[in-house]
Amino acid sequence: MKHFIAIIALLNLYACSTIEVVESIPLHESELVKFGTCFPKDGGLKLEVSFDSERILQINQLDWISTSKDSWKAQFSDPIGRRLLEIASSGSNISIIGKMKENLPEISVDTDGFLEVNGYKIGLLTSEIPCLLSFTLPIEWTEYVIGKVISEKLTTYDVRINKRAISVRSYDDYNYNSERACSEIKWTSMLGLKTNKIEWCKENISGKKTSTLKNAQGIVLSWREDDY
Repeated sequence: MKHFIAIIALLNLYACSTIEVVESIPLHESELVKFGTCFPKDGGLKLEVSFDSERILQINQLDWISTSKDSWKAQFSDPIGRRLLEIASSGSNISIIGKMKENLPEISVDTDGFLEVNGYKIGLLTSEIPCLLSFTLPIEWTEYVIGKVISEKLTTYDVRINKRAISVRSYDDYNYNSERACSEIKWTSMLGLKTNKIEWCKENISGKKTSTLKNAQGIVLSWREDDY
């Protein structure tokens, strides 16, 4: 067993030492507008959690605010406005208060800034949470685009950032006041032996914004702006 572990460690070390450095490619101004900054921003959302297409949780009010790249706060309330939960992030610190706290798994931030649930990385930086909540593709991703494929109604960007492979699909078949994009985020664990994946999609049809986040286990988070 010790020899097996040593071989895996050596293979991983060799792989890390022989990674080819790929230069990023510049995007046109018409492409950069698909991305944006995620702070300072705020908003109100309705949130739903489902598993295998069956709804298991619904939050009628989620109010959030981001004041800087690494600082944001989200408050969950019941239909009559009572606070159920508040999650605040500042740098590498996560604080959680509220009566729903005891029902949550352990949430933390690792040394690279990734959110972890019960000690497992979920593929998102804590600084990217306001981007999800504001239906915004992070502008930082544009600096790490290493390739793109353009078809008649779809442009796919290949992004490599923070030890992740991100495939951003921007759909071009919508009219001028609507947009849709999906981002498949992959990363490895267990010394590179396991590949993990989540998919985040966002849609804006005539000002009505909706979004979903799915993992490989069938859990889906759905949210939309609560002003319609």
